[in-house]
Amino acid sequence: RILRVARFAARFGFAVHPSTMALMKRMVEAGEADHLVPERVWQEFSKGLMEKHPERMLQVLADCGLQQKLLPGVDLARTHYEGSLPVRYALLLWPLDERRASDLNRRLKVPNSVDDVSDIAARYRAFFAKAQASPAELLEFLKGADAFRRPERFDELLEAARRAAPGFDAKRVEAARRAAAAVDAAAIAKASGPQQVARAIDEARLAAITSAL
Repeated sequence: RILRVARFAARFGFAVHPSTMALMKRMVEAGEADHLVPERVWQEFSKGLMEKHPERMLQVLADCGLQQKLLPGVDLARTHYEGSLPVRYALLLWPLDERRASDLNRRLKVPNSVDDVSDIAARYRAFFAKAQASPAELLEFLKGADAFRRPERFDELLEAARRAAPGFDAKRVEAARRAAAAVDAAAIAKASGPQQVARAIDEARLAAITSAL
């Protein structure tokens, strides 16, 4: 019920009446929200995150004391949540390190289709903070983020990074991906021995990235 009030606040933008907020605080303090079913929590929370003003939901949860129980460490100062659910969720978890993000995903039982983007974002937080990655670093990032096999998810990752890391050079990463993706991996595999295929493809992609940049 507390989550639903918060979700409706995100949808309609209303302020919670003081008496209602007082009741919600008492419920949280009494431990009534300590054993919520994760699937139900995620159902309400994910809907709220996709509403017009998801920041209102987070503020209501913070005001009643539930935010620190459900979402410790989230950034309430972030006021712009746009894009798909995986992108919005990745933005929410951006301040968290990989371990804390993983713990939160597991506790809320976040679907893999959603937490994939936040997991990768947490893993490569240092990369996103770099002023300018080298061609070799770009290739390792593209491989680690599975940019070639899952381009749609990678696009969501870049969208979240553009919004959360102002200094991140997404255009440079996109140029590197285009250059590396243009390499004919199948042709290289046919011309190489079984033990040399991966290395030969990496060398060709690295050369393509270096040339493109």
